[in-house]
Amino acid sequence: MSDELPALRRFPLTARLDPGHPSYALVLRAHEAAVAADLPTYPDPLSGFEVLTAAELWARGFCCDSGCRHCPFDEGPRGPEGAVPPPCPDSD
Repeated sequence: MSDELPALRRFPLTARLDPGHPSYALVLRAHEAAVAADLPTYPDPLSGFEVLTAAELWARGFCCDSGCRHCPFDEGPRGPEGAVPPPCPDSD
């Protein structure tokens, strides 16, 4: 396993967060802000619960089979069709 989280693995699995959800972009912005700040979690704008980032889960090195929204180890479609990783909120 590479030490660096693959960029497309930053997108949540579509089965766990539908790209058509009205708050999809808001969730991605919250996730990317946490990743950019090197935080392990972010407050979910939908529920208010703390959600582990894909980077934190990747650093753990294994899937815990808890159904995490951002699990980088689970296979399946991620993000909208033809998605490219979102930019970090503070980048130009």
